[in-house]
Amino acid sequence: MEKINIDLNVREKKYFVSKYNDEVIDPELSTYITNYMIGNDIRKKVVINIKSNFELTSAEKDKYSEIIRKEFSENIDELNEESKKSNERKALILLLGILFIMLSYLIDSSLGHIFSQVLTVFGWVALWEVAYAILFGDAKRRRTLMRYKQLFNCDIVFENNEGK
Repeated sequence: MEKINIDLNVREKKYFVSKYNDEVIDPELSTYITNYMIGNDIRKKVVINIKSNFELTSAEKDKYSEIIRKEFSENIDELNEESKKSNERKALILLLGILFIMLSYLIDSSLGHIFSQVLTVFGWVALWEVAYAILFGDAKRRRTLMRYKQLFNCDIVFENNEGK
């Protein structure tokens, strides 16, 4: 199976981590990795090849691998939470849409035809909003979630360029 190889040439250790916290990946590095994936197949295995101009201990390699995986794990958690909140919002809007349509039929004869039609329009707009979110909004979020999972499950290979 063909793999996606992301080559990183790290000149100094400080480029692995954020300048504000040694336990967080450098935002520029994270952006580079995610941007590299644009246009690549989300079903392919990813290999991150980290080439450095310095020697890394086994503990440092483990730490940097952990930091990279932690970044994508946090992104996965955030998207899952966002999906949960979106689903709750869609359920509420769906119920409101159904309620408006039902009310429009109930009050058609008592409060007048025009008010009934306004409620019908509001109800169908609410239902369309839910359908649009399911068809278009969720698809993009699912693709991004799959991309983060692909990066979380990647192989990370360290190579020393010292002396080259």
